Amino acid sequence: MDKVYTHFKKAVARISLKRIIEVCIVGYFSFWLGSQYNLLFLSTYAETGGLWAAISGLFIIHELKSDIIGTGSRRLLGTVIGAAVGASVFSFLDSSLLTMTLALAITIIICQLLNLPNIIKIACITVAVMLFVQEIHNVNPWMNAFLRASETLIGGAIAVLIAYLMRHEPDER
Repeated sequence: MDKVYTHFKKAVARISLKRIIEVCIVGYFSFWLGSQYNLLFLSTYAETGGLWAAISGLFIIHELKSDIIGTGSRRLLGTVIGAAVGASVFSFLDSSLLTMTLALAITIIICQLLNLPNIIKIACITVAVMLFVQEIHNVNPWMNAFLRASETLIGGAIAVLIAYLMRHEPDER
């Protein structure tokens, strides 16, 4: 019992209220703004856009200050590549698991040819999300791609802004 108490006490001491606030603000505003943005285009699945913006923002806000711009840039580039491949493939072939598998293979090949192995994961996740949206909402593949990239930009911008505002050290004069 003593070990459990000691572990719990150390865990509580590591909790950062500032970090909790930062993450909650990014999650809330990324989801809200992503949903509102989607309402401009396709009201039937605004929440999907909010979710993708929130995932992007939450993914980026967890990075250290020194690499938050780099993480955001890689996330956006991976999303754009995955969205472009997904839209291209889903434009010519029916959306199915087999089609998604083909799009995943093409995405990996393109990322490797461009020497961008660190964005393969997000590019492939984007292809899978596009299939989900295609199956559920039957949206134009290029509109789907445009919205995925836009939502990533929304979530990323909010994460960078909140990180800057909450982590910025004022100049001492």
